[in-house]
Amino acid sequence: MLDKRDALIIAGREAFSRDGFAAARIGDIAVAAQVGKGTVYEYFPSKEALLLACCLHQCASDREAIRTALSNDPELAATIPRDGHVDGQTAPALRDPRQALHTILVTALAHLLSESGDNCRLFLELFALARRNPSLRAEMQPAILQMLEQWEGLLHTLISAGIAAGQFRAHPDVVGLCRQFSATVDGLMLQRTWRDDDGVAALAERTAHTFISCLEV
Repeated sequence: MLDKRDALIIAGREAFSRDGFAAARIGDIAVAAQVGKGTVYEYFPSKEALLLACCLHQCASDREAIRTALSNDPELAATIPRDGHVDGQTAPALRDPRQALHTILVTALAHLLSESGDNCRLFLELFALARRNPSLRAEMQPAILQMLEQWEGLLHTLISAGIAAGQFRAHPDVVGLCRQFSATVDGLMLQRTWRDDDGVAALAERTAHTFISCLEV
């Protein structure tokens, strides 16, 4: 059984994804979570704080889904960030960093692109709030940056392992490269709203191949 905080986050995710931030009502979220309206504010000081928690929960759900999809290979599954860390720091010891990077990228992209509708709605609502309110942006920024750094850190680790193994050429700015790829994924998720001419699997495979081709010796 869900605790009250998790129940509120799940109800909030559904309401914000369906209705948008402005139209979603705290009272309705409380009813859906089967708690009193006042209970919401015991866990979240504001509606904005609940939206941020919903976005971070979505990211955690994505990580777990990707880890589950990789469960047939425990070595790869262990590389997926959990609470801001790469489990056991195993990535540098991977037998084949290039293949590991390819498999992880295809698996992650296939999941994220197939779920892009809900993901985008939540984060676009958060983005709009942050753009309108600089102080709110400052409050949210550390949590969002930590989320981005989890994935970019995993990419950095895998690329560095590939360079050490002689599979990838040395790159002058691996951090920048990882950020560019992260931004590319965000753009692909947005474009999935409009593009129906390419299957998720094909798009995930092509994107991973293009990125790795830029790294290879």
